[in-house]
Amino acid sequence: MKKIFLTVILFIFIFSCEVNDTEKTNEKEIKKLKEKKELNFKACLALNSMIKNQLNLVTNSFCNANKNENLETQKKSIMEVEKLLKNKELIKKNKILKKHFIEMEEIIKSEGEAEFFYFALLKENRAEIKNFIYDYKMLEESEKLNSGWIWGKLFETVKKEYKKLVGKNFVSFKETKINVINFIKSETSKNNKEFCKLRKESEPVVQKNDKGTEFYFVFEKGEFYFLNNVGKTLSDVPESEIANFLCVNQK
Repeated sequence: MKKIFLTVILFIFIFSCEVNDTEKTNEKEIKKLKEKKELNFKACLALNSMIKNQLNLVTNSFCNANKNENLETQKKSIMEVEKLLKNKELIKKNKILKKHFIEMEEIIKSEGEAEFFYFALLKENRAEIKNFIYDYKMLEESEKLNSGWIWGKLFETVKKEYKKLVGKNFVSFKETKINVINFIKSETSKNNKEFCKLRKESEPVVQKNDKGTEFYFVFEKGEFYFLNNVGKTLSDVPESEIANFLCVNQK
């Protein structure tokens, strides 16, 4: 009986030692894993700083080594960013774009954000002009661009839209701004004369958008869009008043 009792005690003692050793081993592994994740997290912070300085205009990628991610995910993210930072072509492209980016920042500081018109009277190219202005404004608000946008790609879109509008290649934001303002003025002046000539023959059918910033005039021989950009809605303004405003100086 004594032997059995001693055997049981010995077994319990050995088992408890093994449990303690296992717990100590687990604690060491957890601590080691935590330290590795912490190192990866710090490495990511450094890499993201490099991405911001060298590639921020050509990619929206970043290193994601959140401490809650597993080691494999952290390592994969680090490797992807390291690969990007070794891409000399991307770095070169970013440097070229940086010159345009800085130019836009300087224009905004000295002149404010672009206002391409106070009001405009447009025809078929209305959508093209509105798209250009929308994308240009997005470039100006680069800090607000979400992760789905890349400044460099949007810049290329603006260059194409600009060439389609005015028939010239992009040289600088200063020139682009001046040329588009003059283009819209020219279009408005030309369309205004035609609008008033048609109005002498008949009154147009008019539609107004919900925001009160745009009127759609339809004549039998032509269609016109009046766009308001003075910061006030025209929701309560009679359509005839807008037409009178457009033709007040037209003979």
